[in-house]
Amino acid sequence: MLSHLNYSLENNYRFLNNPKDQVIGVVLQTKDYSQFHMDNLNRNLNEDHAKKLLEKLKQNNSLTLEPILVDKTMKIIDGQHRFWALSQLGLPINYMIDNEISINDAAELNSNQRNWTVMDYVHVYANKGNANYQYLLKELAKYKSISQIGVIADIFSIWKGSRTGIPHKLRNGKYKFDRSNQNINEEFFEFISALHYKVSMDQKIQGNVQEAIKLWYFNPNVDRIRLGKIIDKGFLTKLPRDINLCAQEIGEKYNSRLSTKNKINYYIDNKGAFNFIKED
Repeated sequence: MLSHLNYSLENNYRFLNNPKDQVIGVVLQTKDYSQFHMDNLNRNLNEDHAKKLLEKLKQNNSLTLEPILVDKTMKIIDGQHRFWALSQLGLPINYMIDNEISINDAAELNSNQRNWTVMDYVHVYANKGNANYQYLLKELAKYKSISQIGVIADIFSIWKGSRTGIPHKLRNGKYKFDRSNQNINEEFFEFISALHYKVSMDQKIQGNVQEAIKLWYFNPNVDRIRLGKIIDKGFLTKLPRDINLCAQEIGEKYNSRLSTKNKINYYIDNKGAFNFIKED
C-alpha cells in the first residue's frame, strides 16, 4: 500500500531505534494542486497574511516542509494560506490525510493559533449554520466601518454590559445574539454613526470611548439628545483610554450646568468600575 509513496520504514532510524513506536501518519508531496479544495467552512483567506507568507517562502523554501492537513476528500482543513502561497510559487505541497477529521473541526483545531482573527471564527460558525453568528455577521456588515468587532458583538449579545469576555465566546462558538433587542441595539450604532459624522473623525471612534458611551446611552434616565450634543471632537481627543474613567469624564460633562434633579448620579467602586446609582 505504501510502495507508491516511496516510504521505507527500514530507512527510518527513528523507527529502528524505537520499534514499539506507532506510525500514525505519512507525509505526501505533490505539485498537483487541482486535487485539493476548500469550502465555505474554511476561514476567509487573509490577503495580508498570505502575501507575507509568500515573501517568506521566497526567502526560505524550508517552510514548505510543514505539511498541510486534509480530510479523506482532499478538503484542506488546516493550511489554506500555506497552500495558496506554495501554489503561487509552483512549489511542492507536503500534506497529511486524516480520515477522521472534517472541515467542521477547522475552528476548534485552530483555536490556539494567533493568526486566526475573531472575524475568521464568525465566518466559520456562520457558515456552519449557527444562526447567532449569521445574525451577527449581518450587523457587522452594517457597522464595522464605524465600530470595532468587539463592540458590535457586545452590543448585540444577550450579555450586553456584563463584561463577560465576548471575544472568548465568539471563538469557542458560544456567542448568543439578542434578537429581542435588535432594533434598539441598531439605534445605538445609528447614534454612533451620527456622532462619527458630526465630529468628522478620520478614523473610528476608539473602542473604549464607544464602550463608555454605551453605558450612558442605554441608561433609561439619560437624555440621548443631550448626550449627543456634549460630545465633540475636542472632547473625544482628551478622553482617557480606561473605559471607566472615560465614562466618568462623559458624566462630568453631561451633568455640567444641570439642576440637581436632572443630573445622573454615578460612582467608581473600589475595583475601579463605573456604576450608576440606582434611582428610587
